[in-house]
Amino acid sequence: MFRIFFYLLNQVTWQEIYEESDVNVKLNTFMDVFLHCYNNAFPIKTVYVRDTIKNNWIIQGMKISSKKMWLLDNQRKTTYEKEGSRIYRAL
Repeated sequence: MFRIFFYLLNQVTWQEIYEESDVNVKLNTFMDVFLHCYNNAFPIKTVYVRDTIKNNWIIQGMKISSKKMWLLDNQRKTTYEKEGSRIYRAL
């Protein structure tokens, strides 16, 4: 990948930038050329991410218990009832 990038940069004639007198135009021209080479050498790739991770060692009972604990924990955080916290602590 870097070889392609360096090759593209070596193929550019920088004379246009050297001859320019305005610094802002020089910078803009340089950035245009550099980004063109960069985008050609390192194209954006689409990556697909799975929503869930499959863990074969997690059994169904563990998933159910985890969901119950999560729900009870959220209930404990949102309500300040003694009964909810008592059930949470009993598990």
